[in-house]
Amino acid sequence: MPPPSEDDASMPPVRQEGAASGHGQVFQAGRDQYVSVVYQGASTWMEQRDRPALFDAAGAVASPYRGLDAFTEQDAGLFFGRARETGKVRSLLMKQMERPGITILSGTSGVGKSSLLYAGVLSEFRENGIPEHPQTAQWPCLITTPGAAPFEELAAGLSQIIGGSSGALAEELHGSPRRLAQAARQAATAHRNGGPPITVTDRRQRLLLITDQFEQLFTLCPDEDERRRFVSALHAAATHPVGRDRTPAAMVVIAMRSDFEARCVEYEELAAAVQDRYLLPAMTARQLEIAITEPARAVGARVEGRLVDRLVAAASVPGRVPDGTAGEPGTRAGMLPLLSYALDQAWRTRDRSAADEGLTLRDYEAAGGIEDAVATSAERAYARLGPAQQELSRRVFLRLTAIGDDGVPTADRVSRSELARSGVDADDLGVVLEVFARERLITLGADSVAISHEVLLTAWPAKTALTASAFNPRTGALATSDEDGVVRLWDPGTYRLLKESGKGAGFGRLTFTADGTSIIAVARRSDDSGERRGSVPTTVRFLSSDTLRPTRPPPGFARTPGSPSVAAIAARTGSLATVQDGHVVVDPRGTPGGAGNRITVPTGELVSRLAFHPDGRVLATIGGGRLRLWDLATRRQIGTDIVEKSNGGITSVAFSPDGRSLLTWTGLTDELTVRDAGHLPDVHADLCDQVGASFTRRWWSEHVPAGPGYRAAC
Repeated sequence: MPPPSEDDASMPPVRQEGAASGHGQVFQAGRDQYVSVVYQGASTWMEQRDRPALFDAAGAVASPYRGLDAFTEQDAGLFFGRARETGKVRSLLMKQMERPGITILSGTSGVGKSSLLYAGVLSEFRENGIPEHPQTAQWPCLITTPGAAPFEELAAGLSQIIGGSSGALAEELHGSPRRLAQAARQAATAHRNGGPPITVTDRRQRLLLITDQFEQLFTLCPDEDERRRFVSALHAAATHPVGRDRTPAAMVVIAMRSDFEARCVEYEELAAAVQDRYLLPAMTARQLEIAITEPARAVGARVEGRLVDRLVAAASVPGRVPDGTAGEPGTRAGMLPLLSYALDQAWRTRDRSAADEGLTLRDYEAAGGIEDAVATSAERAYARLGPAQQELSRRVFLRLTAIGDDGVPTADRVSRSELARSGVDADDLGVVLEVFARERLITLGADSVAISHEVLLTAWPAKTALTASAFNPRTGALATSDEDGVVRLWDPGTYRLLKESGKGAGFGRLTFTADGTSIIAVARRSDDSGERRGSVPTTVRFLSSDTLRPTRPPPGFARTPGSPSVAAIAARTGSLATVQDGHVVVDPRGTPGGAGNRITVPTGELVSRLAFHPDGRVLATIGGGRLRLWDLATRRQIGTDIVEKSNGGITSVAFSPDGRSLLTWTGLTDELTVRDAGHLPDVHADLCDQVGASFTRRWWSEHVPAGPGYRAAC
């Protein structure tokens, strides 16, 4: 059943039944619905997930809302508010019929990309095909995510359709990316053993290949060569002519977070697709109202008007009237999963004594509302665990969180067997996973575990968020600090907890000394008032990297009125930058205390944050809400000040590990900005202008960061 128009909110009640394509079967057990499909004809392959059913065993509606889960093709009858956007994506697919290429659907985290693809685009695709090409409704569809090993993930899905060893196919695809075009054509025209063959009425039969959460290629896959090969494989499947008719074998659709568009432009095969991508906007107020009221109406219930008004107001962008005008989103994209989860929890716990068993404002408030529903459910699950299981849950969530090159945490997916290999108690692990799965906070597959949505990382920071982290340059151990002020040491290979400190003040920065023997822990500030009052953070603790117990400061770090209160260490060179007596001092050898070659940077202002470029030659400072970059070879500022005037000023800064991105954080609005460090002023050109002919090759080799040689730059 297609979603209604945003201008027409009426539709008949949905029928309470299940169905599967081809020779599929649908059956229920308790609260969960499992679908076993023999895939033939117009079918969709994707990893089977353990998802709470829309209907319980008695046929009653368990919930018309999907919580943190994305809507799937089977949920199309309860998916509302995105008719316009569904049509726009279908138009892009129509263009791909005549002009082969890759279609990209982009949007911020939580805007509803996966739901739009599955319950909107794919459902309409199954019903009517691509506009002007109705035969495409019979195309098979494969949905995958890249994960840490994209070719293995892709081969696992393809082998379900064409048979054979997924491992062997993964090796073939990695060795020859164009092999994907052949495999896709096989999948488009294949039939399952034991079933009747697919009748291909159009020789241009293709495989609809959807790669969801494409950002995983950058956040989870560490091998750049594999990334490039994977992109080449997708491009070949979408454009390389195969077979007698010499048409592409697949229609490729990529869905990804919009903050990774810049990374995609680095690949020639994706550059044009990024230019033509469809950026999914946040819902308008009218669309949001439809998404709230129509699922309930579809199952014969209603949502109280006061509750609708409360939800629309809570999701609205501050200072903007949410009138639903096209092109004026009016709502925050990140609120959508929180709102959906709050509605789902309110529905499941609602007062059923009401005449129509509808959803009221009182039901919503009792469930915790948008702000507290996720955290309340998480705390409820956490409280059901024993002490050992609670500690294990922390380890599980740590493993389910990946830190990308840009330093932003994202939700990862791992296998149960990988979690079990960490030396944990199997029974305790089973309990932890089941308890959080029942609250719909994690999603369980046949052998996979994943956080249901990244919003959990911010909505429940007490147990999932890390306030600081750092790797020991000597041992490779990972040090983390959380909201409770507990510092932990982990084995990053097994995620086994090595050491744990007692509770204390939360730390906003952890840094290892260059030799890895000590941890410099800088306390977090509760607000930004310190900088405005003309002070800087003064709580710095030194912990032994072996025991996490307080230890003596390294030489030159004695706590005196003029001792360092802000510090940063360059990962590659070990250079140490500190703020002492209002000055920024850099010690190239990593130990303060009067070395003859120490550098004093004339910032001329009170500095509250420091960060080194990975090569150790450029230092970023923050003072008075301004960001400045300094060339340590010349002790001069690079370019001009970087200022965010509209949001209270920059309060934190970091370089990405590869040095290509500069991240800034504004405390008043909690906004993270990623800048391309490659577009910052050219250090080498500035140096050449400053020193002229006296700039010797030897001086260049000693003081200039890795990059163009002396002759090329000067």
